Amino acid sequence: MQLQNKKTNILFVVGPMVVLGALAMDIYIPFVPMLKAEFQTTSFNIQATLNIFMLFMAFGQLIIGPMSDYYGRKKMLLVSIFTYLLGSLACFFTQDIYLFIAARGLQAMGSCGGQVIAYAVVKDYAEGSQAQRLFSYLMGIVGMAPIIAPPLGTTLAHYFGSWRVIFIFLSLYALVAMVYISIFFKEKKTVTQQQELPSLAEIRYILLDPTFKQWALIPALSLTGLFLFFAMSPHYIQHYMGYSRWAYSLIFSFNAILYSIGSFSAPRIIQRYSATKVIQLGLLIIMTATCIMIAQSYLASTSLPLFLTCIYSCCIAYALMQGAAMGLALESFKHNLGLASAILGSVQFLTATLIGTLFVHPPIERSAIFALPMLLLAILSYRAAFANPFSKKSYRDAAALTTFS
Repeated sequence: MQLQNKKTNILFVVGPMVVLGALAMDIYIPFVPMLKAEFQTTSFNIQATLNIFMLFMAFGQLIIGPMSDYYGRKKMLLVSIFTYLLGSLACFFTQDIYLFIAARGLQAMGSCGGQVIAYAVVKDYAEGSQAQRLFSYLMGIVGMAPIIAPPLGTTLAHYFGSWRVIFIFLSLYALVAMVYISIFFKEKKTVTQQQELPSLAEIRYILLDPTFKQWALIPALSLTGLFLFFAMSPHYIQHYMGYSRWAYSLIFSFNAILYSIGSFSAPRIIQRYSATKVIQLGLLIIMTATCIMIAQSYLASTSLPLFLTCIYSCCIAYALMQGAAMGLALESFKHNLGLASAILGSVQFLTATLIGTLFVHPPIERSAIFALPMLLLAILSYRAAFANPFSKKSYRDAAALTTFS
């Protein structure tokens, strides 16, 4: 199959890769509140099944991304999906909470390969505005997983009588994905494989690149917001506010619908207003929504409609910003895309994991637990993108890069 600069073909190949992590996280979310009794363990250990997943997603990318530069995209992708298959099967069989946490880590190691290699493949075949457009569409595909996964997981668990069957579904998905990649993924012949694995100097070079520093925090902000909602909302909406698992699945899925719509709409909106203006607007929306949530937490009674309005507003902002910011952050890197993509992904997942570990401790009775860290991250992101020493030059350069033809 020829991918050469054809949007639909690139998305056709990398789409199934990038949803591995989203499926593994989202199909599992509705069952988090019941796992404490299932494993007869603590809330801390149950929360660890989410945090460990995010942590291994972060560090795994730093391993798999550079190895895809060295050994090739397809080979490392197949290894990653096989690891995902093993982790999913281990999650199904284990009865011990600590082995279950370890299995989630193994599953995450496989997931991150799909994500980081998908990002690198987009940059292998596209640059500038085309890459930003593809990243936005890719985020839309990722956003479709939470639409389908929670209701699917709940339905499978109800029909088969056990929540563990979701991991059999994920194992089958991985098996089909391996066959799919073997048939359809043709590695670009002009991609130059690295002659040696990256050094600390190369990692430092990427981290200190002015454009990377300017835009890398915005994808981290978006992922952190989504992760905090995933980690906090089952407890807050089901336990504290008293809604059922089915009602929560619908609320969760609608959040994902908005994310997908925003991601698929982003290229057209950016074409009209420019990426930098859309990113700036998105950050302002997040700051406004989180301020409202903080005020509501301490000055008024709990209101699900107001809470969801703020959450959904943030979700749309994430979707509009993320693809463009990722494209801008990776624009300077040509020959070590796997490493640059891995570092960008690691920044995202490490930020989300750190904030999730610090702030999410059930029981959760205030939406400010979500809002406060997001407000601080949005302020830092805004300052990095629009108020740093490089801001005027970078703003002009970014506007030029994101002019859609």
